[in-house]
Amino acid sequence: MNMRSELRKRCWNTEPKSKFMIPSSSNPLINASRAIALSAYPNSKDHVRGGKAEKYSTALLANIIRISRNLGEVDSLPQWAKDMRVESMERNLSTGYRNLMRALTIRDVINSALTMKAQHNQHRLGEKMTFTIQYSPDTQSVNIKIPLKPTVSGYILSGRIPDTKLASLRAAILYHQPALQKFQGPAVNADGRDPEADYQNTYNRYVRPALFAQHIVQVVWDQITDAEQEATERGMPVDELLMRKPDWATNIHSTTGQGLGSAIYDMRQLGISSCWCEMVRFADPLPDS
Repeated sequence: MNMRSELRKRCWNTEPKSKFMIPSSSNPLINASRAIALSAYPNSKDHVRGGKAEKYSTALLANIIRISRNLGEVDSLPQWAKDMRVESMERNLSTGYRNLMRALTIRDVINSALTMKAQHNQHRLGEKMTFTIQYSPDTQSVNIKIPLKPTVSGYILSGRIPDTKLASLRAAILYHQPALQKFQGPAVNADGRDPEADYQNTYNRYVRPALFAQHIVQVVWDQITDAEQEATERGMPVDELLMRKPDWATNIHSTTGQGLGSAIYDMRQLGISSCWCEMVRFADPLPDS
């Protein structure tokens, strides 16, 4: 019992779970569509056959195949792509893209919470940091403070004890409401928004499920960061550009697996129990996949 109690304090799962693994493929297009879809829909309830993640993934594939046909790169559409009506494809693409943008915002909120936590630990221990970081409430900018000390030879890095007093995932979610509000529905109360209800809804529906897929989100985020300017210049959604250049997803099971340990460590830093058994993971591709 003491061992179980200690494990819980350290945010380990005391009852490991067997979680469904997402199939990967030797085809980078399929891997790219699934990685993007899982980032947008990290909740396991959306990973079932016919679920939201599959619909977004299928729409991404259907769209890129239709583009390839229009460019003369393929002769005809496969039957499954013909069966997906253009209206349905566009609707799933639009909804999926919106959720993908929300996933990137949630990634920033989680990173902000981790930064708060690290700086709060330094504050509690009375230790100096070379610089401190604070995300803006809308996550669109980062304020970096680098304390300098004048000397006869010029300025030198002096460091300072961070003044971060609030450090938790809850504090970060409440602080970043300006970034999250654009993804929330209308207020349910006549008097306006209920901050506590908004927090509970955001945490339970979006942030907590996203924590179990951050190692996948990070891989997709890296690609979006590299492709964002080109997508803007070409006037296309960034998820479409990632599908047009899918080589980044060739070994998605291996690439995302490399970040699994860091994702679990970050969750435990925020007080969320986890282990590899609960994370959203890609399985190795089958020989004939």
